[in-house]
Amino acid sequence: MARWLIKLRGFGLSLLLRAATLAAMAFSGLLLAKIMPPEQYGIYGHALSIVGIASILGAFGTETFLFREVGAKGGRAIRFQLRQELVGFSVITVLAFALCSVSLANIMIQTVGERGVGALGGAAKLVVGGLILVFSIIAPFKGVAKGEQRFLLAQGPDGVLRPLLLVAMVVACWQSGIQVDADLAISLYLFAAVIALAVLCVGVLAGRGMSFQYPDPSTRNQWIFACASLLFVAAAMVLNRQVDVIMLGFLVDESSTGAYVLATRFADLVAITLTALGISHGARCAKWLKRGEITKLQIAIKTGTRVAFSLTIILVVIVWVASPYVLAWFGSSYLNGLDSLRVLIVAQLINTGFGLTGLLLIMSGAQAWYSKVLMFSATINIVLNLILVPKLGVLGAAVATLVVTLLWNIAAWVRIRRTIAVDSSVVGYCPA
Repeated sequence: MARWLIKLRGFGLSLLLRAATLAAMAFSGLLLAKIMPPEQYGIYGHALSIVGIASILGAFGTETFLFREVGAKGGRAIRFQLRQELVGFSVITVLAFALCSVSLANIMIQTVGERGVGALGGAAKLVVGGLILVFSIIAPFKGVAKGEQRFLLAQGPDGVLRPLLLVAMVVACWQSGIQVDADLAISLYLFAAVIALAVLCVGVLAGRGMSFQYPDPSTRNQWIFACASLLFVAAAMVLNRQVDVIMLGFLVDESSTGAYVLATRFADLVAITLTALGISHGARCAKWLKRGEITKLQIAIKTGTRVAFSLTIILVVIVWVASPYVLAWFGSSYLNGLDSLRVLIVAQLINTGFGLTGLLLIMSGAQAWYSKVLMFSATINIVLNLILVPKLGVLGAAVATLVVTLLWNIAAWVRIRRTIAVDSSVVGYCPA
């Protein structure tokens, strides 16, 4: 028993940190839902969805790339020069692509017109661009911290400090009698994100030298190709997560979008265990795959997935039972998202049951195949939203998410079984 607990200590720490992260982020989002009208909250949520997709494009796959490379090449023991080259390459690359992403987001905002994010004021639209730039730069530094298994640094500044700062500023405005609308909320969000970025950068660079080094042309080209492959995976994953909110911004009113955004906030709480499992096992998965130690990998994945799935079942039951009362507390308008919330938490349970499918595909070098599956899933998601939302409203978006989650998890699970002979699911069975 003691040996088993020691193996799970990293998962436990990640779970604790992820719980703190989700608690802080959920509290900030729920506080805004409580004090903002549903229409304003819908605009705010739609804007953050645009930021989420654009910042992933700006990050250019560097977070996962650094997570994989630093973890596979020694974690904290990685050679100093290699670490500096990785960080320098990633920061310069991100700055270039982030500026392109800001321009792309501006085109998307103009396309929406006066609905969703398009209802923001002129200054707030500029703030959206600032958020994209900040979150793009945060990505590579988080990747280094994850690869070095510095869980507190990887999650603390962006996952805990930022939402807590946002909460403090929102409460201060509320207590001062200042009306918190979508424009003000987005501006406060940017300020908190800048502080989080500063803390994260200092934490990653302090004690290891502040200078950046750029790799030789051959290495640079290899890294650019690797990041580009990971970019498609990351973009497809985020698009799958955000496409429902973005489509609702086009298809329904802001009040309905706000109700759905609140439902997704609660559904995200159910994903805590799988995320913690990925953070705690990511670096070790990369190491074992590189060494060909498949047996160790299978045992760790099976144990972690079963623990995560068991905890997720408990969370699903709690959210299912409590959701009507909780949504009613926020206001009767938010009850429109009750059925959507229940469908979304079932989707999260399915996702956890299949385990670390995405992580294993990326770590095994199958990101090109994975990106194709995810892009195909995103396309199906968009089509299903166009078909179901006009008929079922926000429930249609949730059903589309459930269907797509099941399909791409099955495809990824089969691919993993065939390529690296690992069962990523809660069953965890692979014949020798």
